[in-house]
Amino acid sequence: MRFKRMGALGASGIAALCAAMVSIGCGPQQAAQVSQAPASSTADLMKQRGLSEADVSAALQTYTPTGKKDEYITFASGGHGGNMIVIGVPSMRILKYVGVFTPEPWQGYGYGDQSQQVLDMGSRFGKDMTWGDMHHPALSETKGDYDGKYIFVNDKANARIAVVDLHDFVTKQIVSSQLIESNHGATFVTPNTEYVIESAQYPAPLGGGYAPIDYAFRKTEGGWKAFDVTVEGISYIITFRNQIVPRVEADGIDKVTEEIRAGTITISE
Repeated sequence: MRFKRMGALGASGIAALCAAMVSIGCGPQQAAQVSQAPASSTADLMKQRGLSEADVSAALQTYTPTGKKDEYITFASGGHGGNMIVIGVPSMRILKYVGVFTPEPWQGYGYGDQSQQVLDMGSRFGKDMTWGDMHHPALSETKGDYDGKYIFVNDKANARIAVVDLHDFVTKQIVSSQLIESNHGATFVTPNTEYVIESAQYPAPLGGGYAPIDYAFRKTEGGWKAFDVTVEGISYIITFRNQIVPRVEADGIDKVTEEIRAGTITISE
């Protein structure tokens, strides 16, 4: 296919083109638009938009003109996004998404550079972790006061702590714990940030394994019912029986049976 270059449009051609564009843009689909004149005052603008004084007051409390800095910065948990969100206050503008526990293709975090090395620090039990549940940022402290140097965040789902440098708002380190399986409410820093304390949330066997549990069922008139549970070879029924024998020998079977039925029996360790 060959294209032929056309000469410049003359004044009449331009006029015809503009007329066609106006005709297309102002068809029936534009009929619902309502033209409004610019408001000449704040009162006129409030009237046009149906705003009350309370609405305007609320808007002014967060309004920050372009180029003016916010008074405060909020470091918010990204939750299942695995990142940290930096928000200006009072404008509530999102200033930055800081990649932490999960790769973020849109900003290149976790792909091929030093950020990939940081993510690799967070592997657990030989497995790469590419997702997280970011919670509870904690600022570094000097003499018990925030010093604005670092912020520590925890991965609730995978028991990890990350260190974000507030000089450039970049994650510099991820520390993975092999002692706990989840954390929540972490992290806590000491008054001079000598230590960062990570708290566990859910109890779990050391190493992340599962304890073998076996149930024994008995068929009754009301159907199958569990009557014993054995955890790592230790039977609840046998353990209870061994503990209750001294009570039977001391108080008699009838009294012990009555206490069992009433739910008032106590057994010393």
